[in-house]
Amino acid sequence: MLVRIIQFHYNKYKEKLLEKSEEILFFFA
Repeated sequence: MLVRIIQFHYNKYKEKLLEKSEEILFFFA
């Protein structure tokens, strides 16, 4: 159960990180 919660938050965090990195890449492109 705890693992599921951690995975959920990890996925949200990963999505935010990807959005940020895409913005950064777009900025430098």
